Amino acid sequence: MSENLGRNTQAQEGLSQCLSRYEAIDYEIIRLLGMRRAVSIQVAEHKAVLGKSAYDETQHNHVLNDRVGRMVEIGCDETMAKRLFGLVLSDSVEIQMPLLQTEVNNTQHDAPPVTSPIIITQGSSDRTTGDDWSRALSAGPDHVRFVVE
Repeated sequence: MSENLGRNTQAQEGLSQCLSRYEAIDYEIIRLLGMRRAVSIQVAEHKAVLGKSAYDETQHNHVLNDRVGRMVEIGCDETMAKRLFGLVLSDSVEIQMPLLQTEVNNTQHDAPPVTSPIIITQGSSDRTTGDDWSRALSAGPDHVRFVVE
């Protein structure tokens, strides 16, 4: 009986240590995501000067494929990797859109008003035309939602 108690105590201590490590890793992920979000603002500033939009399909696909590939190499599930980086990349676009909105409004005065939300789902970039993205950008962040399926 005391042997079981000792094993249970060791297992509980080991579990507590692992959970503490999880917490430290999670906080590091949060810190890094905050840094990435700050860089997204800087990216928007440079894109505004260059007259670029918040979304570049070629760049999006390149980054997504690279990050998913790296995660798969270390043993992560490909579906999880696509979802994770789909969210991370969508967050960057959502951050950039309002910052680039002024530039879009200055160049698209004749765009019709958007009355319904524009939904862009993960993986839809291969089905989304340039006109769809232009409409999404001109609609502004209140009218566009990025959804991960």
